[in-house]
Amino acid sequence: MPTRGPSPLSVAQVEHVRAELDAGRTPMVWFTPAAVGVDAGRSAKVVSLTEPYEGDFIQVRPTGSHDELSFSTNELTMDKPARRRKEPEPAPAPTPEPAPEKPDVVDELLVVRERPTRKRTTPQEQNTTPPATRSRKQPTPITVTLSSTADGEWTVEVQAGSRRTVKPQSVGAGSVAAAARALGGEIESAIEGAIAAARERQQARVDQLEAELAAARQALNELAE
Repeated sequence: MPTRGPSPLSVAQVEHVRAELDAGRTPMVWFTPAAVGVDAGRSAKVVSLTEPYEGDFIQVRPTGSHDELSFSTNELTMDKPARRRKEPEPAPAPTPEPAPEKPDVVDELLVVRERPTRKRTTPQEQNTTPPATRSRKQPTPITVTLSSTADGEWTVEVQAGSRRTVKPQSVGAGSVAAAARALGGEIESAIEGAIAAARERQQARVDQLEAELAAARQALNELAE
């Protein structure tokens, strides 16, 4: 009989999570086998829900991690996985006692056999022994996208593999300029050029508004006379 998998979050459970967050609590959830990039059955705490409730709108922090990741309802569950019982290790087989050695007798004389000399390993030979290769989990590639508008507004978003972990967020032009100076080269030139062009457009807009304000003040003074 096939084992039933965990149930994904329902609408009622999502509303329960929202109520818990509004009360200042961080409800616990677990990852289903549909979750990408994490082990099924691992626990996490919900830190926020983004609007609207569709796609990867549930922000969670996996247990033992400080990262906040986005998931959908079918990747999370409130069904706590059962603990796996640790199977007892088999008892070691009894070591048979060695049979007593019979001396070799030749013409009623006891023949003494020399024990072979054990070769000693020098420190140089020990250092040449290749270490055991340990398999390591390959890190997920991170993509950081920086975008700007014609008015000089900047946004940044982060994507881990195929999953967007940080949705587009506003970032100040000063922070962008500081990052460009740290990177240097063509990156600094391109970003400084975009900031300079946005600065010229904003200055032209300020000059236009100041001219319109001066004309309005003059018209007001003429009406007051």
